[in-house]
Amino acid sequence: MVFLCFLSSWSISDFADISNIFIAIFNLFLAGYIFIYQRDKDRASKVEALTIEERNIRLQWFKELIIQPNLNQINTFYSNLHDLEAKFASGTTIDDTFRISISDYIKNESSVLRKSFYDILRSVNSNLHCKIESNIDNLIDNLISQIFNPGLNLNHKPTFNKEITSLISYSKNDLISVIYNYKGI
Repeated sequence: MVFLCFLSSWSISDFADISNIFIAIFNLFLAGYIFIYQRDKDRASKVEALTIEERNIRLQWFKELIIQPNLNQINTFYSNLHDLEAKFASGTTIDDTFRISISDYIKNESSVLRKSFYDILRSVNSNLHCKIESNIDNLIDNLISQIFNPGLNLNHKPTFNKEITSLISYSKNDLISVIYNYKGI
């Protein structure tokens, strides 16, 4: 009751003054919150921008130091594997000696590519290196397996294309995809 008597002695301007004080305090807290939120958001934006810039620099160095100098070697590797068709189409009898010489040729080409290209990737990104190494190793294993498969007549062009050329093309496409999808992280 005393409280009501106390409030009844106040005028509307007294209530307006008190509400203005509460509004001012609320605005002060809101301004502080907005300031802190914006500062944190700006800090996060700067970190993100620096991360993107660092990633772009890494990608540029990756392109200039690893991909461009070795692009011819990669293309030569796949081109040499596609040239196997001429060796089989020459009418040569496919005996074990011929198969072994082709197998050795494939392994040699793989070794050259490994030494010149994808061993370098280990120092750049071990995951990228593993993916490319796995791609090439699977290709070589599958090619050699197909070459030593006695049930295949690799002198027959459609059979060669289905069993050998398709493996080479898939491997090259996968290699390009892996390199293209590398984000520099």
